[in-house]
Amino acid sequence: MPKPKTLSPSPIRNVTGPRLAKLFEQLESRAGQLNALLQSEQELKRWVRMARPRVLRFGRALQAFARVNLTQPRTAPLLDPVVPQARCHDGYIWLVGKIHAKCVYLFRDTRTMQPEARLRFLRRRLWLNGRRLELISIAPIIDREALVRFIVEGEKALAEQKARSAASKSKVVAIAPAAAHGRVVAEDEVQAGNTRTKRLILNLAGAQRIAFDLTSRVTELPPGTGDTPAPVLPVNGPKRKLRKKARR
Repeated sequence: MPKPKTLSPSPIRNVTGPRLAKLFEQLESRAGQLNALLQSEQELKRWVRMARPRVLRFGRALQAFARVNLTQPRTAPLLDPVVPQARCHDGYIWLVGKIHAKCVYLFRDTRTMQPEARLRFLRRRLWLNGRRLELISIAPIIDREALVRFIVEGEKALAEQKARSAASKSKVVAIAPAAAHGRVVAEDEVQAGNTRTKRLILNLAGAQRIAFDLTSRVTELPPGTGDTPAPVLPVNGPKRKLRKKARR
């Protein structure tokens, strides 16, 4: 298929009749080339690398054609359509096919119109679709497989980190005095009333010291305490009689 002529990005003025119809034919030819590319069966990433520059040029050609015969400059900038900031490979192909189908339907449904009226009807629609194609073609393409692999590795690393943190918090260190060669450094005993406290200071290794406080309390009981079983107390008290309410 011969390569179509490139449409100028600058506004073309005073184009009417057969010349304007010729520009429509050139634009439809480029749409047909893009349709053949969409229907080709190729590896996904290779197709995207090959199609992105062509889709970008086609989108800019649509925008340039939408500016044909514009005489008055626009004072306010045009608002860009809303498109995704990034796409995966299959999402990019789906979106390009969707926008391309809209353009094909617009060209097909307006073929019976006069070129000037056809351009006035399609001007805004062609610019929007061309701008969409340009924006999605310059947006970054995300590798879905690499993204899923990155997420899985991140979740695995986070789970391992949580497991290590939980193990460090619940870890109990048991010190065996025989294995640590501990010896008693000091011993003290304090009597306060009927409470006796004994402290042992143990040397484990070097300058490390551990203190063990052993507390005992002595209570004097009355004679005969514990010789006989304690009395069993009833759980429920005596039942009280319910008074009947007097009827009025």
